[in-house]
Parts: sequence; C-alpha cells; structure tokens
Amino acid sequence: MKKKAFFIVGMLFAAVRIIAQDLVANGSFEDVNFCLEYKARCSPAAWFFVSQKEARGYYSLNHLAGTVGTKYLSLDIARYNVETRQYWETVLLCDLAAGAKYRIQVNLKDEQEPPDPADIGLNFCNRPVFSTDDTLLRPSRFVSLSDGRVKKLKDGWVQVEKEFTADSNFKYLIIGNFSAEANRAILQRKGLTGKVSVLIDDLRVLPVGSQGCGQYEVVKDSLYAVKARHDHLPKPDMAKGVTVALVSPKIDTVVISNVLFQFNSYSLASEDILDKYEKQLTASDVRQILVAGYTDSVGNLLYNQELSRRRADAVGLLLRKRYGVPAAKIGTEGRGKSTDYAEQEKNRRVELYIYH
Repeated sequence: MKKKAFFIVGMLFAAVRIIAQDLVANGSFEDVNFCLEYKARCSPAAWFFVSQKEARGYYSLNHLAGTVGTKYLSLDIARYNVETRQYWETVLLCDLAAGAKYRIQVNLKDEQEPPDPADIGLNFCNRPVFSTDDTLLRPSRFVSLSDGRVKKLKDGWVQVEKEFTADSNFKYLIIGNFSAEANRAILQRKGLTGKVSVLIDDLRVLPVGSQGCGQYEVVKDSLYAVKARHDHLPKPDMAKGVTVALVSPKIDTVVISNVLFQFNSYSLASEDILDKYEKQLTASDVRQILVAGYTDSVGNLLYNQELSRRRADAVGLLLRKRYGVPAAKIGTEGRGKSTDYAEQEKNRRVELYIYH
C-alpha cells in the first residue's frame, strides 16, 4: 500500500514539474553576465539589450529593492522628443507550440505613479532583433498586458498575470513597449514631460498543460555561455538576428466617439459606423489594425478596464464580420480610463491605428 501511495505522489510531483516549467531563463535577473570586453558585470545572464551600442537599464546595485532578490530591469518606454524605446530579448528555453496556451507572470513598478500594465508587452517571434542604437519596434502582433489580472505587492510593485494562445512555434521573446501611440502622446496622456520608465522583475512564461521539451537545459547553458555583448552581434543561438534601424511605419488613426456606443455598454449603436472608412480599412497595403478602447475617468478602475477592452473587441469583431478584415491583421486592447480630453464624452472612445 505504501509503495502505491509513493508511486502516485511521485507521478503528481513529476506532473507539477512539467506544468510549472518556466520557459524564461533568468527571469528574476539575479544571475549576472560578466562582459569580457569591459571585464565587468554588465547584463543579466541569458538576456540581450536590443541596442548593440550599450546595455542600459539593468540594476544590480540600486536603492530600490526588487521582488525577487535585488536585481531587475528598467525600461524607458517613452521619452519626450525621442521616438525610440528600449527593449531586452532572450531565447525561450522551449519553443512555443502553435495552438497551446501559456500564462505570463511579471512584476512591474513605476517610480512616478502606479504602474500601467499597458506600458509593457511581450513580442514572441521567430528571430531576435539587433540595432546599432535604441529603436522603435511595432510588430503586427504582440501580447499586451493591458488586460492582465493585477495583484498588488509590497513597495509599489504589482504582479500582472495573463493567459494567451500561441499562434506560431515562436523561439524568441522581446519585452518592451510596442504601443502604436507616439512617445509624446503617451507622456501627455500620463501628464508627464520627461520620460516613463517601468521596472520589471520575476518574468515567467508557463505552459498551461503538460508541454515540455528536451532542449531546456541545452538552451539555458548556451545562453549563459554568451559573454561578449558590445558593438557586435551576440553569438550561439542569438546569431540569426536581423539588424534594424528606426521603424516608422505609416499609421492612419480613426476615432469612434462615445455616441456610437450605448451608454455604459460595449454594444455598438449601429453596424455601419465604419462604412465611410471602408477603403482605408480594406486597402491592400494594410498590414495591421490595432483597436484601442478607452473609457472616461469616472468609476471603478477594473470595471473601466474591462469595459474598454470589450468596446475594442466589439469593433474588432465588426471589422471581421462586416468588412472582411482577416483576424490575423486585427489586434485589440483595452486602455481603461482616459483623461486626454476635458469633455468626458470624448474620453469614452475607441481608436483604430491602421498600419501600412
């Protein structure tokens, strides 16, 4: 009887290990890379700053405590009069499986105000990106944390959790701000004039189910083995990257005002509201349409976040059903409360960003 019980417990323990297998190497950022060029501790092991000029925003000795140990990332996601942003990237320890579900967990903090999960996104992709300097990345699809579940932690940190379904067998992960908004618009929305920096700690990507892979330890060892970081492309698994310059796609913006939604609802008042924009929406050179929902500044934060997301989803569904826009081209996100306008009616809106 004891042997059977031990066998069952052993099976359960093994299952838990597989389910909880984190696909992000050094997501706590506690392990430090010793850069050969400068003979100094300069970057988190297994992670690479997208700009090859220099790595910035890694804090190993700082007055602010992290949530796991003492080290974390700090990313400039918007700077006044600067178009570029900062990003870090890594190789996933197991490739994402198309159609499989995953759970993201990450801790965030903003030194100036409560952190906004919409400021950070995860871009899962099939190749890394290298740049000679800071750049601006606006991928057609990425996982936004704007609608993630938020839990308050100590010292101003929050934990954001979100589940998503992979739509390809992605190998790489880039973290940063991929918003279609211009940096100046982000700062104006927040009432700031300098910059917005978000602290990032304890990042995890966990398979929901029993997915695993045999390459886990091999990939981790190869990432930790990369020591040269500056002024040239990293080696081993990161070597197949593409060098990019500043990305500045053409973007058209369409604003759907509050009068087109029923009061306190995400139901559209009419399905023909976008007919006058049909040519713009269905043009052959449209690469992506991002639908962003907003509410006014009155009421519960979580309620407004959910209402803004549902309004964006309603417009996204309309694009597919009425205008035949492929689902792969449509991204939706709820941005919650807006204080962009003095009139509350203007704050209750949906904006469409049309990428060419």
